[in-house]
Amino acid sequence: MPVLCEAISVVVRRDSIDKYFQGGWNKFVRKISDPTMCTDGELVRVGFMVSNHVQEFIDFPLWVIHSLDKEAKRLGVPRQSVVKVWIAERLEELRH
Repeated sequence: MPVLCEAISVVVRRDSIDKYFQGGWNKFVRKISDPTMCTDGELVRVGFMVSNHVQEFIDFPLWVIHSLDKEAKRLGVPRQSVVKVWIAERLEELRH
């Protein structure tokens, strides 16, 4: 029997946590307390099963959330899909 398993992965540079997360790396690790967190020393990956839990770590202004939701509704896709595509498009622009 097939089972659909979905999760949200948040990947961030390790030095950004020290720079932007109040309390730095040690507080981040204590706050996450998630066995799915992994790092290679340069990047950190944390998994979430519920999108609301991500909001605690990715702080978008409310107007950004509303704009993302409006675009997602227009396209008929989840908010996460809009974010992934926009980020990928921007990164592709930066590569050229």
